[in-house]
Amino acid sequence: MIRFALLGLGLGAIYALAGQGLLLVYRGSGVVNFAQGAFAAVGALAFYQLHMEAGVPTAPAVALALAISGAVGALMHLAVMRPLRDAPPLTRVIATLGVMVVLQQAGRIVFGTEVHIVPSFLPTDSVRPFGGPAVGADRLVLLAIAVVISAVLWLVYRYSRFGAVTAAVAENERAAQLTGHSPDVVAVINWTLGAMLAGAAGILIVPITGLDINTLILLIIPALATCVVAAFASFPIAFAASMVIGITQSEITNYVSAAGWGEAVPFLVVVLVLVVRGRGLPLRSHVNEVLPEIGTGVLRPGRVAAVVAVATVVILSTPDSWTDAFTTTIIGAIVCVSLVVVTGYGGQLSLAQFAFAGWGGYVASRLAAEHGLPFLLVLVIGVVAAVPLGVVVGLPALRTRGIHLAIATFGLAYSLQAVLFQSVPLTGGLEGTVVEPASLFGWDVDPVSHPKRYAVVCLAALLLAAVAAGNIRRGRSGRRLVAVRGNERAAASLGISVYGAKLVSFALSAAIAGLGGVLLAFQSSYVDFNQFNVFSSIAVVINTVIGGVGFLLGGVIAGASTSGGLTSKIFGEIFPNGDINQYVTLALAALLAPTLISFPNGFAARIAGWRPPAALTARFGHGAGRSSGGASRSSGGAVAPAVAHRVPPKVLRVQDLAVRFGGVHALGGVSMEVRPGEIVGLMGPNGAGKTTFIDAVTGFTRLWSGTIQLDDTRMDAQNPRRRALLGIGRTFQSLELFDQLSVLENLRTAADPRDSIAYVTDLVRPRRTQLTPAARSAVEMFALADDLDRLPSELSYGRRRQVAIARAIAAEPSVLLLDEPAAGLNESETHELSDLLRRLADEWGIGIVLVEHDVPMLNRVCDRLVVMDFGKVIATGTPAEIRSDPRVIAAYLGTEDPEIAEPAEVSGSAEHNGSAEPPEAVRPAQPAGSTEPAAAAEPAASQDVAAVGRELSG
Repeated sequence: MIRFALLGLGLGAIYALAGQGLLLVYRGSGVVNFAQGAFAAVGALAFYQLHMEAGVPTAPAVALALAISGAVGALMHLAVMRPLRDAPPLTRVIATLGVMVVLQQAGRIVFGTEVHIVPSFLPTDSVRPFGGPAVGADRLVLLAIAVVISAVLWLVYRYSRFGAVTAAVAENERAAQLTGHSPDVVAVINWTLGAMLAGAAGILIVPITGLDINTLILLIIPALATCVVAAFASFPIAFAASMVIGITQSEITNYVSAAGWGEAVPFLVVVLVLVVRGRGLPLRSHVNEVLPEIGTGVLRPGRVAAVVAVATVVILSTPDSWTDAFTTTIIGAIVCVSLVVVTGYGGQLSLAQFAFAGWGGYVASRLAAEHGLPFLLVLVIGVVAAVPLGVVVGLPALRTRGIHLAIATFGLAYSLQAVLFQSVPLTGGLEGTVVEPASLFGWDVDPVSHPKRYAVVCLAALLLAAVAAGNIRRGRSGRRLVAVRGNERAAASLGISVYGAKLVSFALSAAIAGLGGVLLAFQSSYVDFNQFNVFSSIAVVINTVIGGVGFLLGGVIAGASTSGGLTSKIFGEIFPNGDINQYVTLALAALLAPTLISFPNGFAARIAGWRPPAALTARFGHGAGRSSGGASRSSGGAVAPAVAHRVPPKVLRVQDLAVRFGGVHALGGVSMEVRPGEIVGLMGPNGAGKTTFIDAVTGFTRLWSGTIQLDDTRMDAQNPRRRALLGIGRTFQSLELFDQLSVLENLRTAADPRDSIAYVTDLVRPRRTQLTPAARSAVEMFALADDLDRLPSELSYGRRRQVAIARAIAAEPSVLLLDEPAAGLNESETHELSDLLRRLADEWGIGIVLVEHDVPMLNRVCDRLVVMDFGKVIATGTPAEIRSDPRVIAAYLGTEDPEIAEPAEVSGSAEHNGSAEPPEAVRPAQPAGSTEPAAAAEPAASQDVAAVGRELSG
């Protein structure tokens, strides 16, 4: 045990070097570099060529190899990452995958694929540290190197000026530029150093593992593991994590005879760390990434039939030598379509698509080989079996997102590869898995004897997968997926199950990929499970992003780029010598970065002449064009009368609500009651806790104490979705509309039934739902009929605010919490909004909590006002009572008199407990709906408060 632990220290030291380099790159540029293992390969190959082939002495060869690694790292930043500096983080991660494949394929083409033996230049004598078991001296030297480098990095980045500048650039590039520091220079230095550390790891590990490009590429896995444990921030923690991973792998090798577990278990632990650290919903500060555009999922039957007919004719009429290329292309397209579902529609970057495919192929082929089950039966079983694996791999998506989810799916896919697909005993022993010729209903479709028939079967499977994916996109389940993709918080506020949508996207994606995997497994009589590896999953991402990850057409186009597909066949005919697949893979990977820069939506968007959904025919109700009976806006800005839609009357009671963030008391015992048809204004300057109060009531912030009731139902333990379904609605300061859905689809998403069966029925027949009466009333009230077919981005800011409120009331909430709905509106728009809110209360019976800085608006529309200061309610009452309240005056004029500043109950008020932010300005009350300025003749105290109100409200 001790001996294996000592051996693990040497392995952990190498992981530490690779991980510290990855951490350096992240600290210097904010990029999680999946090409870090490729940098290790560059260093190792350069050293081998210089030292072993050219005879350069060891020290100069190491120095030159490290310099080459560093130069490649600097070039990657300058040529790839700098042009993508404003791209979303996930886009940059995908770009690093492209660089990884470019370096991998270039190395394989130039240096070949054989494993080279490299002698160690470190001392290899056996030593007995502390009198223990013998271990190679090189392992201790590796440990010493890692300790020294980790200590130097920690000291430099903690205490040096360069470390401070790097931290400043990582925190805020613009601010760093204003102080005279170049983010590019900082990034280049860190990319260079990070690549050199990876090169050092590669040079030091090849004497242990042999020089194999794929093995070196996979150094990214332990490097990612160490950085995840260290939260991409701490060099000492990364070093400690590396040691633990190295020792754990070594000990597992000692105690577990099955191959693969040593590589898999540490990364599974890392996935667990990601899940434990994650959150079910992103924080309010989370900035949604700009995701690729998506298609409508519409499949025009005439065009599809024509394409299928032409493809069938081409398959049947071309020489047999082309048939395998057609079949491989079609199967690859099926797997790429599965990525369109999970990443394009669902917004979850998955690096596990070929793991899903492999599992489906494994289950089907093993059942056929061991039990002789017919092809059609095992095909169905393989597809169904992939679904639970998709759910399992999708579980981290419930608490992680973005880059962390990509890391988690990558690790899970590699674990399945290491434990299952590379295991000889589990894949049929020395004989492997041999399947009988496939047949359908007695029709022989054996791909060996009848390859054209098998190709046609695969084409039918692709059509089935595309139809299912398109149906999902067009149905209400697709709107849920796109809503979650665009904004998880907004989706949850409408009662959409974010967890359910994510798991469904992974499950459906896995089923489609499993279909492709079964067809790929049966393409030959001997099943090669090595093809189901993480590199194939990465190729799927690269090819589909180039094709257009948001479009079904993009997935189909991507199929041609599959290794062995039509692209390889065409170029193979032109250049018959050599393995053309490697060159095609290299070219596609090299094409990725330019595509991300110039065509971020992929080539399918251009080929299809894509226009936003707003440019397509929108349907209001039954959907024959725009509604001609909708309300219209008059020149005076008035809104035509709307049909009142009464909501179920419910009373919101909040008692002693407290929220803490660490040692900060954001809310300090807030109590409030909101009755049906009542508007309660919540006032307080920025930082007073008003939005925190809304987040707490709607379930987006965890409570420290207190109770929340809607009528007699306790909600303080419910999640945001359950609260929304019970009748709590809200808007957000930043609107948080679903920007890739039209206004009509935004409203439909809010009004759609929340039935789970839609995820199944939409696969076969997506129903076009009519707008509910509440949604129709919202359209009429806010005069949205002429904007239904537009995207939110096409509307003015004021109209987007109205759409946000209309979407909220389309869900028919009994209580609506509005977070600064008048922010950014001009005076006429604010007056119009005031009238609309008053009507929502009077005609719909909605209880409204209105957070707003516009005090005249609050005085016009509110029945009661609640004033907050530093997490406490300092006053509650009618606008007239609040105007002259001494505690409000004290809060706004800054008095320190404890007799005045102490919160107390306002005469005639039932509530006096509060929340956490400083307070807003108060102006003299006006009659509801009045647009005239308040009278100047007010008591002296009111005049003082009004003066403060005018100053704070601008």
